[in-house]
Amino acid sequence: MSGLQILHQINSERGVARNNGFRNAKGQYVVFFDSDDIMHANHLQVLYDNIQKLNQPDFIATFFDFVDANNRHYPSDIIKLKEGHYDYRLFLNGNPLACNICVRKDNPKLQLFEEDRKFAIKEDWMFMISNMKHSSLYIVPEITISMYDHQDRSMRSDNKIIIQKTHFATDWIITNIVLSESELRQLHAHENYFCGIHWYLESNRIAAVRSAFRAIQFGGFQLKYFSLFLKSLIGRKLISSVK
Repeated sequence: MSGLQILHQINSERGVARNNGFRNAKGQYVVFFDSDDIMHANHLQVLYDNIQKLNQPDFIATFFDFVDANNRHYPSDIIKLKEGHYDYRLFLNGNPLACNICVRKDNPKLQLFEEDRKFAIKEDWMFMISNMKHSSLYIVPEITISMYDHQDRSMRSDNKIIIQKTHFATDWIITNIVLSESELRQLHAHENYFCGIHWYLESNRIAAVRSAFRAIQFGGFQLKYFSLFLKSLIGRKLISSVK
């Protein structure tokens, strides 16, 4: 007999909530969802069909897109990926997933979410990169989830908090996961590029330029790093005034 079970707990951020839900789940697979996620009617069926086809993978996810208040849909970064298996190296460039991950419950190597509130908003990234070190994620190229893109989303919150949490999470990854020298450089390149974007949004030109320059130092000459460097030199206010 199946049914809906509601678990009540003190608000302790998402890591605690997800771990509590995972431990109390009864099925073979657990699907995580946030309050701003919209499940399409075929989401669970697509997951089920692919789980059977792939002989019960440890981690599986589908594509998702964004939807705004006017019901306009636009793609997420995950749609750039091809169908197939991915390991931890995908996440050295950040987390292309939302909360659209489906996890096999009977996995003795599974590492649950970090519960320290210090890492809140980055626990998904840490969860994926730590588990993908010894497993893989299968991505199904079918959009079965939409995320409501509203101003109160965690990744649209205070830019300085996002930057701080990114540094915290990067330090955690370096401390807890063995990476090669080239992989560490890739991770630091992403860290600085991502923080540079948020310094740019914060209209802090000096910090944005510094972060973009460090991204180039760690990651080499990539168009996205150089573009951020030039935009940061000019400054967001000037660019906005020209537009």
